Amino acid sequence: MDVNTNKQVRKGRFTYYIDEQRMEAWLKQGHIGRCKCFHVPSSVELDGKVYTITSVEIGAFNSPRTLKKIVIPDSINYIDEDSLYSLPNLRSIFIGKGLEFLNYWNFRLCPKFSSFVIDRANPHLKVEDGLVFDPAKSTVYKSLYDRNYYIVPEGVKVIMPLTFSWNNRLTFVDLPDSLEELGDEVFTGASKMEDLIMPNSVKKVGGQLCLDCENLKSATVSESLENLGCEMFCGCRNLKKIVLGTFATNHLIEAEPEDLEGVNVGSCVLYVAKQLMDDYREHPVWGQFKNIRCIDELL
Repeated sequence: MDVNTNKQVRKGRFTYYIDEQRMEAWLKQGHIGRCKCFHVPSSVELDGKVYTITSVEIGAFNSPRTLKKIVIPDSINYIDEDSLYSLPNLRSIFIGKGLEFLNYWNFRLCPKFSSFVIDRANPHLKVEDGLVFDPAKSTVYKSLYDRNYYIVPEGVKVIMPLTFSWNNRLTFVDLPDSLEELGDEVFTGASKMEDLIMPNSVKKVGGQLCLDCENLKSATVSESLENLGCEMFCGCRNLKKIVLGTFATNHLIEAEPEDLEGVNVGSCVLYVAKQLMDDYREHPVWGQFKNIRCIDELL
């Protein structure tokens, strides 16, 4: 539905976008009051016509402080990621058969959230060991709980943005050799994360990958990258070791000053391939590191 070409209609406490041709409605915004369990409606009657509700937009829940449970009906195929932001008493969500993906979902400021259930008949999403996947298990959409350790299974190629962000218990994520892409802010705000080991299969990294991971001590970067993602290690003030590629890497991995803002270049050791040591020492950003060593020392 193109919200720019469809009208808005208000009924009761909610405002809807209406698609007259498809007879569909988007739940745009409103107020659910002080209820503890909210069942998102699957349809709405307006001017004698019944519209199927297929989407929930940002602001629909209006940050209610009493809400503990949300039930999403089968008719819903899309929920705006920020609809679930800052629900302080939210404990559980039930997802029906229609929801197709969880792109950018973020449960930050939902400290009591503990239960995420997807109808087993949903053909678009699969839950296993605390992770939400696409049906082929090639993409991870979201981690559901604050844990100190996750294992991403072999076969996963993409980890979507914000998947492990703001997990205040997370110390490490075991990433598979099949992984090719890490989205924006995958580990942002994971304040107890200690190590990042990026497999050399990773070819693409989004921005702010480890932003404000204050306890990160060691990071190994894929040799397949041409440059660090924007602000990859910004705010990682306790980073002690960065390993760039392997002993066989034949190209310098580019970086900008903001990618390493906050990293202590005096105490953090940079490990690079022997044949690239001079290139890194002469680089305007990497050259600021006081201690650049040969990666062979780690073998």
